[in-house]
Amino acid sequence: MFCRKIFHIETVTISLAEYNALKQAVIDLQQLVDSLQEEIRLLKNGRNRNDRNALSPIALEAKFNLDIERMTILADKGFFNSRHFQTCIDNNIT
Repeated sequence: MFCRKIFHIETVTISLAEYNALKQAVIDLQQLVDSLQEEIRLLKNGRNRNDRNALSPIALEAKFNLDIERMTILADKGFFNSRHFQTCIDNNIT
């Protein structure tokens, strides 16, 4: 019986710091995927049926998920009203 090698895996040596950084990157990536899957689930279930009231809730959630201090967004006029502007400004979203 003839067998052939289909793939080859090389051994790679990395430091403990590199291993820990890689491990954290994988964890961060999984958290991002989980967050995006939750967003898709919420959108499919009609969380924001009224687009006119969508800007500040979505912007605040994105800022929280990205864990950033300030954020600049761009939205067309169908997604907000003046109340949303003030909420965004109060939360360093411009």
